[in-house]
Amino acid sequence: MRKEFVIGILCLFTSLPVCAEEKSPDQPLQGETVSASVHHSGQPPTARHIRLTGENGISDTAQVTTVGYRRHTIRLNENGYLISPDGSLFYPVGGFYANWPHTVPDADGVIRSSMELFPCNDSPYLHGFPWKEEVEQKVIAYLDHCQKHGVNTLRLMLRNMDLVGRVDPVQLQAVLHLFDLARPRGILFNVVLFEDYEKPPYYSPEILKKIVLPHYTSEELQKLPSYRKRFLVDGNLIQGVRRFYLSRYYSDPDLIRCHKDYLKELIPILAAREEVLCYELENEMFYFPEDWCREITACIRSMDPHTLILANPHPISWRIPIEWRDWRKSAADLIAFHSYNSGQAKADMGTVLFTLAKWTAQIGIPFGTGEGGVYFESVSDETRCPEQRVLAARDHIWMTFCAGGNASLYWTIVHENIIGEFGKIAPVIQAFGLDLKTMKRRRPPVAVVMPAKGQNANQNAADMAKRLLELGVDFDMPSIDEAGHYAVCLDAMTAKAEEIRISETLRPAVARPATGWDLATLLADDGQTAVLYLRNTVGGIGNYGTDEHPFYFRNVRPDNATLQLEQPEHWNKIMVYELDSKTVREIKPDKEGYIRLGTTQSDFLIGLRNLPVKSGNKKMQ
Repeated sequence: MRKEFVIGILCLFTSLPVCAEEKSPDQPLQGETVSASVHHSGQPPTARHIRLTGENGISDTAQVTTVGYRRHTIRLNENGYLISPDGSLFYPVGGFYANWPHTVPDADGVIRSSMELFPCNDSPYLHGFPWKEEVEQKVIAYLDHCQKHGVNTLRLMLRNMDLVGRVDPVQLQAVLHLFDLARPRGILFNVVLFEDYEKPPYYSPEILKKIVLPHYTSEELQKLPSYRKRFLVDGNLIQGVRRFYLSRYYSDPDLIRCHKDYLKELIPILAAREEVLCYELENEMFYFPEDWCREITACIRSMDPHTLILANPHPISWRIPIEWRDWRKSAADLIAFHSYNSGQAKADMGTVLFTLAKWTAQIGIPFGTGEGGVYFESVSDETRCPEQRVLAARDHIWMTFCAGGNASLYWTIVHENIIGEFGKIAPVIQAFGLDLKTMKRRRPPVAVVMPAKGQNANQNAADMAKRLLELGVDFDMPSIDEAGHYAVCLDAMTAKAEEIRISETLRPAVARPATGWDLATLLADDGQTAVLYLRNTVGGIGNYGTDEHPFYFRNVRPDNATLQLEQPEHWNKIMVYELDSKTVREIKPDKEGYIRLGTTQSDFLIGLRNLPVKSGNKKMQ
């Protein structure tokens, strides 16, 4: 709808005062300042165009877009956890890449992709809107299956949504319909706004020609501003872009203006949707583009100051951790790391994941996992290693949790047993009576100190992480210039993992596990709550990948699951959740402080609390 306001014939509406003091490109308008009011249509976003014309014929225009913000917004609290509008904890669970919904499991529990709903690369969006009944039913089946397993968050990448400064209107309507279907199922979305790697049309002639240009008429192309004509008409794309050399992409002023045009169409629409949990800038950014992140983040917040913004460093290249720390300059609210292991570290996936979580925590921004699973180049056959994949998903969840993470999102799943692991998160939190909203993680006294830029100690750091897990010692992995906060510093460049021993200064945080078991620890700052993840590594580590792309998993074997508490008298309530059987029980340590869980190959979560003792009033005799 278009409204024009002319000086001397000023139409007044209610609400949203707007200053209409505009200047002509040639000379200033003379006269008094004019104010107009724009009526909110109730169907955001609504654009209002204001034209001001003086007696001498000079005129100019201004545009005002009204935004109807969502009524309920999830926020971060001071401890880095997400809080719902009603004050309850919101712990994002799932991910599962909504671009290609999965099938319900077959008789063997196998899950596959049911279709490419929103494809990437040079594959166009084909389903139109409204969807055919077949598409609708596949999406509904996928959402129902996710809801069944406690999934409350899906990750959606807006693939080929940016048509060089314009939003694909048909695909956007389909996205909003997906939101409509997810709403009654209690599912929110982590929405990735921009394309990644070599896919954007700004440097891909194939995508520009096949995906973008069919959306424009010749008349529309001629009316575009020069910075958009450069790409769409002149074909002057950004040259020489590769995933490890993206500086030209992120610093190009024309591209940034196109990005902002795209956001100005998109964000006012998404800002009104209750189903949006957060905006993710881009998938897996290889090198930190500080200026681009800050400028784009500021652009988003100028239209939607309420929604959380997430940044996503790339994990697979195993950059040295001090470079990850730079992401604290991104102006993002959240950081997501992806827990893949492409073989650079000869360590099992859980250890690699814990190492990445420790590095991410040093950024100083609340964090969680945004993807995870088996690195596809290592184990490309989805039918391989079914038991190990379940253990990998389990480590993905609980290693992040014990490192202080606030979310557990995953890549696509291939088996019912994998999605079943995510359904255990809420029951564990409930069974242990955890109040994560008020729980601040205690900084441990031990640090594995990572070197400065130019030095790589990543393999040794992973080896040390595994050794400290075997001892039940909690630790951080700060860079060398931030190690002064820790009482015990282990140099990742020189320390030998096999020589690390328990000593007076190097103690388990809460408990020490038996040989063949690892123990990850989340200890509250007040010392009154702890969560332990006891995982079975009795069978050692095996390579399930290839010689070119190794991939290491832990092997489980039946053995005595035992741990010894450092201060058994401190804990007056201990709950144990067995992850294989999904059973929970209360347990007491023996007189020597041992918790004995029997001979098993399962993994366990152990919740420990020091609850205040209630004293009753004695009656007067």
